[in-house]
Amino acid sequence: MSISHDDVLRAALQLPEHDRMLLAEELIESVPEADDSGELSEPELLAVLTAATTETLAWSPDIVASLS
Repeated sequence: MSISHDDVLRAALQLPEHDRMLLAEELIESVPEADDSGELSEPELLAVLTAATTETLAWSPDIVASLS
């Protein structure tokens, strides 16, 4: 018999806070990291900053008007 994700989650949520934190830490440590550096390359960073700026400006009509 297989235990589902939902069953495990329900059981875990019943644990005391400290035990949930320990469980979360152990689960995170069990997943291999794709990139140990955690750093973005220049093109990736530029893409993130450009997207964030575009979103911010799109929602700020006064700023967009002042730049025109």
